[in-house]
This record gives sequence, structure tokens and C-alpha cells, in this order.
Amino acid sequence: AQSVLLDRVPLLQRPLPKGPRPTGTNELPKHSAADFCRLLALKYGSLYAAWVQFLDVTELGRVPKGEFVQRAQSIGASGNVHQLFASIDQEGKGYITLRDLNPEVAACVSEFLNCCTTRFG
Repeated sequence: AQSVLLDRVPLLQRPLPKGPRPTGTNELPKHSAADFCRLLALKYGSLYAAWVQFLDVTELGRVPKGEFVQRAQSIGASGNVHQLFASIDQEGKGYITLRDLNPEVAACVSEFLNCCTTRFG
């Protein structure tokens, strides 16, 4: 019964495991990019909705590291969000795009926008 309840708690809001941290570091455990994407989808209904409504509020198609860190912390991402950013920005650009979060979603959005432009100008 407890595991069923844990499945309903967003991964990034679960309590950290008890026990000693690895020696030589004071970093909290790192959450994966997939965990962060699941958190966004849970809070906004879909990854794309989260991108439009929450992450890319400037509508520039990218989110710089500083903005990402602030936004990630504001929705409950715990642990080292700087490491989380680095795991998403694998090219080291200093910003992330929708393609960095999910290339398939980015491709679908791009294709849709191209179809709209072709059809309606």
C-alpha cells in the first residue's frame, strides 16, 4: 500500500533517503532530467505546456541557467539543480531548449508550426 502512495508523490518531492552522504561531498543526491520532466508534466499537464507556461516565459525558445535554477527550485526540485541543469545542457551552451528536454516533443511542435505556416502563411 505504501508503494502505491509513493507512486502518486512527484519524484522530486519525495523525502531524501536517510543515511550518510558520500564522503568528500556536501551535495544532495542528483535527480535525473527524466524525473524533472515528469514533475513538469504532473504540474502542468504536459511537458510542452510546462515549457510554454513556466520555463520559456520570455518566448525566446531557450532558458538560461540562472532562470532554470530559480524556476526548478520554485516548483520543488530538490538536490543540486545546477547538476540537473548540466545533465540537460549536455552541449554546455549555458541555456536549455525544449529539444534538450525532449527531442521528440520539440520535433512535433516544430512540424506543427511548419504545417501552420505552410497552410495559413
